[in-house]
Amino acid sequence: METIKSNVTMNLQQILDCLIRDKEKKCYGEGYLVAKSKSVYDRYMSNEGWERYLAEMSEDHRKQYEDGDGLEINEKRGRWGIYPPKMACYGSSSRIIYTLLRDVPSIEFEKKFATLVGHKANLDAYLRNGDTDIFLEAKCREIFTVHKIIEIGNPYKIVYEYINQCNKKFGYSVEPSRDSNKFKCSFYYDDKQVVRFDIKQLICHFLAIVANYLKPKKGKDAMNNFRFVYFIYNPNELGNEALNRVYADTIDEIGKIDIIELFKAVFEYQKKNLKIEKCMPKFEFTLADQNDIKSKL
Repeated sequence: METIKSNVTMNLQQILDCLIRDKEKKCYGEGYLVAKSKSVYDRYMSNEGWERYLAEMSEDHRKQYEDGDGLEINEKRGRWGIYPPKMACYGSSSRIIYTLLRDVPSIEFEKKFATLVGHKANLDAYLRNGDTDIFLEAKCREIFTVHKIIEIGNPYKIVYEYINQCNKKFGYSVEPSRDSNKFKCSFYYDDKQVVRFDIKQLICHFLAIVANYLKPKKGKDAMNNFRFVYFIYNPNELGNEALNRVYADTIDEIGKIDIIELFKAVFEYQKKNLKIEKCMPKFEFTLADQNDIKSKL
């Protein structure tokens, strides 16, 4: 993925991490030391706090994160060295959503579903509540990155073309990539560029949800009611106006997109792609934050 970041954006991410840290650090400390590099990451839990946080995880939840593709709970090697576990960062969306929902019975984290188009989709959480399948994606510091140009695998180009045919308000522009297996893409809705909301990821999630519904695994029944909960951490409690403006802009951008029509278009694409005739399930999309997330499940 190619992401355009400004210095202002990076500063806002750091400010967010620090403000959440200052609000919560008395529980899990401050400053993660990567022993091999002797680097201390002050926007992360302390090593002792991180070990305590891990110890509080149930065995099932820990395995879900270990098996996930996000490398959330292990130190990782990157271009410039070794880094702390992603989830140890105070601004980590995975940490925040896990902390909020870990006591919800039967909830699963880092849930994988095949898109049958490209790579598997990874949902931050999944829950079956009565006759409803609930899929949850979580964002925190991610909205403070501006997504203007994204590199995407070629198989998705036909998906975007189909969505555009179904819904003319959805638009995208294509540029060549140095990687022949990918293309550079910018997204638009109603002629306005989508820069905060990760619409590419949402379409990928929808492809996976629909594929799972149309071709359920053996022994698994597919529900007729779907709810997609899009969690965005609300920074208003932190008292920073710059953070609040970005959050408000993101909510406004999402509000101008007809998510239901987007899901319908993806559903019709997968029906055609998989050559399966099936009625579309009841689908609802809802936004949530840390104050109302549990009421949305």
